[in-house]
Amino acid sequence: MMTTAATNHGLRALAWLSVGVLVAGAFAIAILPPLRVTVVALAMLSAIGIASLRVANLSMMSRLFVLLYSLPFSASLGYLFDPGFIWARGVNSAPLCQIPDLINGMLTMATVGLCGLMAGIEGAAGYMRRFRPAIPVAVPGTADVPTLPLPVTVLLLLVSIALSWLHAPAKSIFEAAYTGNVETELKGAYLISYLILILLYVDFERDLHGSLRRRLKLAGLSATVAYIVIVLQFLRGDRECSGLVAALAMLCITSPAADAPEAGIGWFSGRMKRALLLAVPLAVCVVAFAALGTLRRSVTEPTRYDPDTRSLAVKYFTRNTWTAVSLNNLGLATDYHYDNVEYLHGRTYWDYVLSLPPSPAAKWFGYVRPMDGPANPSLWYECLMALGGMHPVVVPFRNFGIWGVLPLLFLSGAFICCCETLNERGTLSARLLYGCVATSSMAWFWYGDMNLIRALMMWAILLLLYRPGWFRVQRATVPTCRTVS
Repeated sequence: MMTTAATNHGLRALAWLSVGVLVAGAFAIAILPPLRVTVVALAMLSAIGIASLRVANLSMMSRLFVLLYSLPFSASLGYLFDPGFIWARGVNSAPLCQIPDLINGMLTMATVGLCGLMAGIEGAAGYMRRFRPAIPVAVPGTADVPTLPLPVTVLLLLVSIALSWLHAPAKSIFEAAYTGNVETELKGAYLISYLILILLYVDFERDLHGSLRRRLKLAGLSATVAYIVIVLQFLRGDRECSGLVAALAMLCITSPAADAPEAGIGWFSGRMKRALLLAVPLAVCVVAFAALGTLRRSVTEPTRYDPDTRSLAVKYFTRNTWTAVSLNNLGLATDYHYDNVEYLHGRTYWDYVLSLPPSPAAKWFGYVRPMDGPANPSLWYECLMALGGMHPVVVPFRNFGIWGVLPLLFLSGAFICCCETLNERGTLSARLLYGCVATSSMAWFWYGDMNLIRALMMWAILLLLYRPGWFRVQRATVPTCRTVS
């Protein structure tokens, strides 16, 4: 049975690779179908990818990343109804939206990247099932394991609040117009804050069920998350916490306690029950975050009544964070269309390495990181967008062209699949990695690779808190693995 599943994953990976190679070849020789065909193809491939994934039980992480990859191109559906559709209203970007060959090239690049991403996920899933046939499945039990003492938990909660406070705007959206300015030089302060909360959640679920220590940890964590999300994020006009909310929900649904035999199986499994319970709160969060952009403009700008329902729908459909991300794709497609692309041949990835030192430390030693200058991908097409953003297909293309998109997105998909598969084991390192990658998911796929790199660095640092001998070993709940084939 496991071999059959591995073969199915392998065949699907081969199918996605084949489609990717065909589309990349058509792009390279400039033989593309009409724009409407490309729009429909990308939408259908995205839907098929999300629906077909069977990496793990519910496969939430893999599906989330495919959705995040595809969502910036959702506005292109407007071309099905209006050949002259304009989805970007900027002075420089609006004329570009009306060049069909240019938009066709942009969406074709995205299609190649999607095929690479899906092939990586399916290929890694097939490898894990074929060469790791005995999968340890986590179930709750008790053992002597290290968990954080309450004083350390309280200290980390305070550090998390302080870091989020440093990153938050000084005034709420009801007091001043939202500008997106950050109050601290430590640009990753909010991400560090959220990853500390992920560590504390993983620590909480390992504690002894029913104990006072566990209840106190949950109360402190819940209060801290509510304060950061509502006061320091939503009321200040920010939405970076959306990754944190998604990660906490995914950790809750995939908890080892949800896999206990008494929790049920199939549609009545513990994971499904938890997913259904969280469906409404998560839907409310999605609506709130989507409406925040309009809210932060309406409280500082005069409101204008627009009786045209259609124009309002188009406005909300095109003026959002994910559509703005694709402006970089538009700029890249423009450069390619007019034969103006300067290929970097891997220089950006070396610049990532040179930009690893934190900003305060770099300034202390007088070191200028490449990502603080024009080498930063979010500044490549600054003439089209104001606050940055970077879709995952842009950097591979700028460095290696269309034939670099397929393998590099393949590696991204394989990494995502490995994170999701390892999470099934329920170990501390795997659960923490799963939470860290989920927290950085939107920042990674919408704002650049450095966000994932910083998340992985924090994952390694946070694991050091559990080094043997650092804290007293306490009786606690720990995922104990039973092997299934």
